[in-house]
Amino acid sequence: MNMRISIISEGSYPHKIGGVSVWTYNLVNNLKDIDFECISITYKDRTIRYESENLKNVHVIDVSKFPKNKFGESDVTYKIAKKMIKGESLDVNDLKKLQYFSIHTDGYINALVDAHNGDADFGKYFWALTNVFATITHMSNILRREMNIDLILSLNVGFCGLLGSALKYKFDIPLLCTEHGIILREIEIYLKRTKLDPLTSQMIKNIYASMMKTSYEHCDMVTPISYFHAEHSTRNGCNPNKIRVIYTGIDLERFTPKDSRSKNEMVIGNVGRIEPIKGTKRFVILADYIKKNLENARFWWIGPVDDEEYADEIFKLNKRLGNPVEFKGVTNKPEDFYNQMHIMLMTSLSEGLPLAALEAQACGVPVLSSNVGDSEYVCFDIYYCDDEDILSCAETVLEKIKDIMENWNENSIFVRNWVTEFDIKRMLNEYIDTFELLTGRKFL
Repeated sequence: MNMRISIISEGSYPHKIGGVSVWTYNLVNNLKDIDFECISITYKDRTIRYESENLKNVHVIDVSKFPKNKFGESDVTYKIAKKMIKGESLDVNDLKKLQYFSIHTDGYINALVDAHNGDADFGKYFWALTNVFATITHMSNILRREMNIDLILSLNVGFCGLLGSALKYKFDIPLLCTEHGIILREIEIYLKRTKLDPLTSQMIKNIYASMMKTSYEHCDMVTPISYFHAEHSTRNGCNPNKIRVIYTGIDLERFTPKDSRSKNEMVIGNVGRIEPIKGTKRFVILADYIKKNLENARFWWIGPVDDEEYADEIFKLNKRLGNPVEFKGVTNKPEDFYNQMHIMLMTSLSEGLPLAALEAQACGVPVLSSNVGDSEYVCFDIYYCDDEDILSCAETVLEKIKDIMENWNENSIFVRNWVTEFDIKRMLNEYIDTFELLTGRKFL
């Protein structure tokens, strides 16, 4: 019988386009002798965009709907909610009872009332926290189904890690957590846009910190995708002995240089979702400045809309500035775009290890990235950007683009050679070793 692994995802595989989805698809699709299923925490989107023969089942937790849980227990909910609002990790007993957590209990209301200090508007405070705890109520329902698996693979140490921790004790199976982003940093960026009061914002941060600590405490191993992530994991309380860094891998046969670039124009692009964390607004502002100084420059953004409200803001800004950026939409062949680019300009506010940067450089495209995540290690060059002083940032980026283009051929060869160490075959072998170690089963 094949090894059986249950993946827990949030807002990504197999429904949403993005780096985490591509990473997961590459893992599943290349390990055909393992049977995978996926528990997907998603918002409305049920379309499966990443299909593989060995992806046997997809269990959708649709958090766009208000959750129901007729099995909720007031005392259990009160205890768990209180701990999470304080940023404390959950213990084994809490996790074994997580299936009885429900926002429809008096215990939930009492926990929020006890934590409220009267300074914040209670209505806004209540619904902001309930939006988070509603997802946990949704997750509690899936804990009542039976599963026949050998290993849980959680794709983050937030909701995925929390659910994985509960499943670990319910079925007595090992839990492996991967880390692709910096969860607390991403939550801070999200909260800045919500404009919630300081008390409510801090409590939401505490809830995510609680999930992170719980994941670290109860998982059997954490496989960050870079040493940058590993440092954050250790700093946030993960036992270093649980950490095994496995760098992302890419298909070097698919992503390879081709001579399809314009001789008359300089194409500067970015591949990613249109959302605040990817810094699309920053990209548009930089493009506007640079085009005024480099007449032959064209700017492309390739990727789907992830945040419709934000995207509308970006499209209006781009139009107001004279459309310096061409938005190309979604593609399932990013390599075709990479091989038309001269430079990839990444503008993210937070990153882990950007998969698109590796893919672009495998196609011979030097990547100039904001100094986030592990970009200093994997990208050709970095820049520092303070959005309060965007003009200074634009001037720096302009000079770095000129420097890259001055010796473009040599730089293109260099980045292609550099990324050969990120071969997907190496990543797959390291995960096979990890799966075998945790399950005690042989892959073949």
